Amino acid sequence: MGTGRLRALLGREEPGEGPRRIYRVAWSPDGRCVMTRDDRGTIKLWDVETRGERLSVEAPHDPRPTGVDRPDDMPAALSFAGGIGAIAFTPDSRHLAAGDGEVIRLWSAGTGRQTGTFVGHGAMHPILGRYEGAPRIRHVGFSASGQRALTVGVDSALRVWDVPSGQEIWSTVPDRCCIDLGDISPDGRYAVWAGCPGVRVYEVG
Repeated sequence: MGTGRLRALLGREEPGEGPRRIYRVAWSPDGRCVMTRDDRGTIKLWDVETRGERLSVEAPHDPRPTGVDRPDDMPAALSFAGGIGAIAFTPDSRHLAAGDGEVIRLWSAGTGRQTGTFVGHGAMHPILGRYEGAPRIRHVGFSASGQRALTVGVDSALRVWDVPSGQEIWSTVPDRCCIDLGDISPDGRYAVWAGCPGVRVYEVG
């Protein structure tokens, strides 16, 4: 059984720049790195062993909602995450994925160079319109081979993508009233959606 002791502290506040809030975090499949995304849209890649920063990518995001009576540095509700879109690693840990507005972008984990995009989600909820403060991309997941990706958007759609080409190969809107979570099976043939009416499994092909 583990001791529960703190093993590593990653990152620190820079003098004069004020606190940064971390809204998203993900561990690389190879176990070597942790990715974070903060309230300024910056994606950072941290080496767990050396505790050093390996990469920093500036990724714009939807602005925090206006007219909310709270200090600028106070975290938004966790369900909204300040408009910060989902992040994920590809299964081989070689690429980072993040929602940038309604676009999903891929970067090389080694160089920070953008390597691809998935474009197709809408910016509006089908019933409520613009959902202030909600991330446009709620979830990003990959099949075991990394050849397919699934995304869930504020437009209530599940979309499956061919990763090498960036082309959409399947989509559905399970329920127009919901913005929920989904995932793709390891073989990339099925998508699962969890929402208000329960869990649905779809054959992607």
